[in-house]
Amino acid sequence: MDFQSIVVDVSFLWRISVTPEQALGRYLRDLRLDREWSLEDLAKRSGISRSFLSLIENGRQGISLKSLYKLSVVLNHTMSSILDKSGYQEIAEIESR
Repeated sequence: MDFQSIVVDVSFLWRISVTPEQALGRYLRDLRLDREWSLEDLAKRSGISRSFLSLIENGRQGISLKSLYKLSVVLNHTMSSILDKSGYQEIAEIESR
């Protein structure tokens, strides 16, 4: 058997090992870092405390719709695009199975 011709897509596996909150937090961190903002910068722009943002980015705290809306405005993304692109909804569906 030619093992070089076997292709297995395991890209989905990382999503199984993270919670929806962790996926969302990672995506929000990526958006912040793309802008080269510190947590303090994002806190000042959004009105959300730096410590709370850190908890969200590290997946240790869920986020309210109000806070997600504030971040979406500051980061110039819709709430639905943030949830979709972070994988939040997809992971939540996998967890509920």
